[in-house]
Amino acid sequence: MAVVRRDIRAIRSAFEDFESTANTELATLRNTMGDAERSLTACSDDIETLKREDCATILSQAKEKQRIKVKGVTISVYPDYTAQVAKARAAFNGVRQQLRGLEGVRFGIAHPARLESPIMARRRAS
Repeated sequence: MAVVRRDIRAIRSAFEDFESTANTELATLRNTMGDAERSLTACSDDIETLKREDCATILSQAKEKQRIKVKGVTISVYPDYTAQVAKARAAFNGVRQQLRGLEGVRFGIAHPARLESPIMARRRAS
């Protein structure tokens, strides 16, 4: 019986040591994960800023140069619209098709989604 008690105490002691070590390692991992998360957040913020700056640069250069050739292929660059703006602009598709059928009528869509023509501008001015 004494041998069993001694073995149980040894197992309990080993378990307590294991539990203490596991808790210490867990705390270290939590700190490491927190540091990594903060670093990733800072990194992703930097990347997002760079993306915005790159997009602005690309769009302004595309606007200046009009035609961009890469390895002999002409590419066009257009700004992205949000889903809401794209949907609002698409609402004018039917009217635009009708206007295209009329000779001498000039029109366009101003940002974000406003149909404009010289006729409409004259009406607003008067």
